Amino acid sequence: MVKRYSMTQDKILNSFAQVYWPAIQKYHELISENEKANTTIQKRFTSEFRASLKWPLKHCGTLIPPKASKKALEIARQHNIDLFALQWKDQPEAEELICGERGRNIFVHEHEIPVSCIYNELLDAN
Repeated sequence: MVKRYSMTQDKILNSFAQVYWPAIQKYHELISENEKANTTIQKRFTSEFRASLKWPLKHCGTLIPPKASKKALEIARQHNIDLFALQWKDQPEAEELICGERGRNIFVHEHEIPVSCIYNELLDAN
């Protein structure tokens, strides 16, 4: 069997943590500063900073080997689709190969744990 992923989930998470933890500390500093001076630009900056922290979490999910149901694997195999190379953005094209219409009805490509849950836990971590 060919090994598709040379990085483990722990290696991926540790790589991001080196950048992420200092950024989260900075986020908490910004929150404290904004409680004192609550201008529109500070609120907007804090909001954008928070969104920028969330972005890597959302997109690094493609680096972690996906899981698939037996039924999805069977359908993909029948239509010569590499389900483990399929990303969310590719889903409509894959469905077009299967049923002739673009859509997101056959394969459901989602994060196993919602990004917002992971993100909120990270913000609360010390």
